[in-house]
Amino acid sequence: MTDGRGTPGGHEPRFIRSYDAPTTPLPRVEQPITNLAPPPPPPEPSRMGLRVAITAGAGVVAVLAIFLFFTAFGGDEPSRNATKPSQVQSPSGALSSPAASASPSPVPLVLPKAPASKPLTVFPGAGTTVASVVSDTKSGISYAMFGSPWKKAKADPFAYAQKSGAAVIVSSPLPGVAPAKLATYADYRAAAQRAVRWTMIHRQPQGAKFAWIASQQARYGMGWLLGYKISYLQDGKRRTSTAIVIVLGNGRAKPAMLFASVPSTHAPLYRDLDMLLWTARPLSSRG
Repeated sequence: MTDGRGTPGGHEPRFIRSYDAPTTPLPRVEQPITNLAPPPPPPEPSRMGLRVAITAGAGVVAVLAIFLFFTAFGGDEPSRNATKPSQVQSPSGALSSPAASASPSPVPLVLPKAPASKPLTVFPGAGTTVASVVSDTKSGISYAMFGSPWKKAKADPFAYAQKSGAAVIVSSPLPGVAPAKLATYADYRAAAQRAVRWTMIHRQPQGAKFAWIASQQARYGMGWLLGYKISYLQDGKRRTSTAIVIVLGNGRAKPAMLFASVPSTHAPLYRDLDMLLWTARPLSSRG
């Protein structure tokens, strides 16, 4: 027996059609937003901007270099963290950039007290021809100007410079504050030892050994010469460099400083160190 719809027994249908089923609205689920694109990177600086920035940085380094040179003698003992200037001397004495070597700065040598008297050796050989005389009016000193193979070099931050390969000769007023007392040869010897300490800050190679070779009065005027030799390893070979420092009175608050360094690879130039001692003299105190 079927009902009017043909369903037997008049029972409810076993299945209902989907469009007749009751529906319940689905709850709204808030999904976190995870597909946001990252912000665009900042625009790269132009080449012109980079060039300006690099030029400005180089200018700051150059100014700092000169400042450090003239303040290196603020105290008698060198700072173990002293910053090197933009041009420093290599173990052989040549001027070079600190960027050329990434090795850490060596700890400065503890220099022994300079001897009270030790004449500078008269080195063998004829030496370089003296072509003229350097009249360093800024420093108040004059001394030999050598001919070839020496050539005049860029002096900054010194007052005057000569160079022959890795050998150098420079002069300038004594850096830093003026000595409190310069009345005796002992005072000038102490000032000269301060100058040697400064040179060792800027040119000491790793593992260097230091020895005094000279300590004597300047030949002209009130002043003192100290000479020293350092030995060091370079390319697996033991080499040496011989240097002198002369601090000479010039009638001013700051005396003059004359510094020369000759590596063993330029041994024929050793005799020129003697000539510097024999010719260094103060200029007039005027100017």
